Amino acid sequence: MRKPLEKSRRHDPCRRLWFKSSFFIAAILIGFFLSMPLASGQTTLSVVQIAPLTVRATWTVDWPSCGGPVCFGFRLFWGDGTSNDYGPGSGSDVHTYPSAGTYTVSLQCQSESPSPPSECSPQQTIEVTGGDSTPPMITITSPTSSPTYSTSTQTITLGGTASDNVGVTQVTWVNNRGGSGTAAGTTAWTAAGIPLQSGTNVVTVTAHDAAGNTGTD
Repeated sequence: MRKPLEKSRRHDPCRRLWFKSSFFIAAILIGFFLSMPLASGQTTLSVVQIAPLTVRATWTVDWPSCGGPVCFGFRLFWGDGTSNDYGPGSGSDVHTYPSAGTYTVSLQCQSESPSPPSECSPQQTIEVTGGDSTPPMITITSPTSSPTYSTSTQTITLGGTASDNVGVTQVTWVNNRGGSGTAAGTTAWTAAGIPLQSGTNVVTVTAHDAAGNTGTD
């Protein structure tokens, strides 16, 4: 019986040379990448106003100087007591402020290190404009438009009109001798049953709008 042929076990110098060459090339590439310097740029933060009271914050993270093991996320402080958390990368978000003013927006690196790189936590101060700053107007027309009125009754009903550049949301009243309440209606309003005390009573009615502006009569 003929025995099956076995593969030659002779040493192949060409194959050995090819393996050595491949290993040498890989070693060169690894050494090249390890010798490359880390990026030294900074994380940038840009805040621009895009509408009345509304801004857009955009941040660009420089990897790996502010990424990887350094920052596992970012917290953006809007400067009005609110903040949002984001992942470890560049991003953008929109925020609306309650009123016009100067706000400092800051991006804080969230890191396990007690002292994360300061270049990873930029900040910017912005002057936010816009919003409704016009107070409503209100007028008492009933029982009289005069600033003084005499009555012998224990209660009084006042009525009138109110207006605003955006809209009147509420009309309230208060008596300096005690008592307060909310009138029925807005642009045309009625405050019924206001209690009066003996002597002089100063009743003030106030119109309110959504922005917190007020006007009185």
